[in-house]
Amino acid sequence: MNLFKRVFFILILSFTVSTLNFSQSKFNIGASFNVNIPVGGFNDIAKTGIGGSILTEYVFSEKISAVISGSFNTYNSTIPTVAAGGSTYDFSLTSIPVMAGVKYYFQQNLFG
Repeated sequence: MNLFKRVFFILILSFTVSTLNFSQSKFNIGASFNVNIPVGGFNDIAKTGIGGSILTEYVFSEKISAVISGSFNTYNSTIPTVAAGGSTYDFSLTSIPVMAGVKYYFQQNLFG
């Protein structure tokens, strides 16, 4: 099973789990579909990409929670195929960002 199929399976599984989750739970999980638009110098070698994310949140109290998210993103590349030593090489551009943080809820549904 290639990497894309594995990531897709994990996203579907996490979406299924998140729909079974109750809002009163201390642990929440969710998934999302991403459209990525490269900017700056990265725009010279990459075009619009797609990906998916998984987000988990653990609620410590009414005001504070910890969040961790991970994504898998792939981009359309404008890098040409390179031939060297009798072989050709194609390039693909992917990123796997992992983020962690803390949410502080100033009031219900307003956090920073």
